[in-house]
Amino acid sequence: MAALDRQGALTAISAGEAVVPASELAAARAEIAKLQRVLGKKTLENEILKEAVEYAAEKSGLRAHLCCPGTTNEDGLPGTGRGALASA
Repeated sequence: MAALDRQGALTAISAGEAVVPASELAAARAEIAKLQRVLGKKTLENEILKEAVEYAAEKSGLRAHLCCPGTTNEDGLPGTGRGALASA
């Protein structure tokens, strides 16, 4: 087993690749999987909240704008004027 480990390390070194312990690789992959799950949950949460804002804007008759700091729309209000929630 040690000979195979040594051969793998020499192959990686000759290819200019970094050599990391298998446990470190497994921990990094687990962290990546965790972060991907969290990102998926946050993306879903964001979509739900966007739909809720759109629904509330339609019910109240208000124009909703996605605001960007430092930008204004044609009315001089914060937002781009053509945000995803802006009514035409």
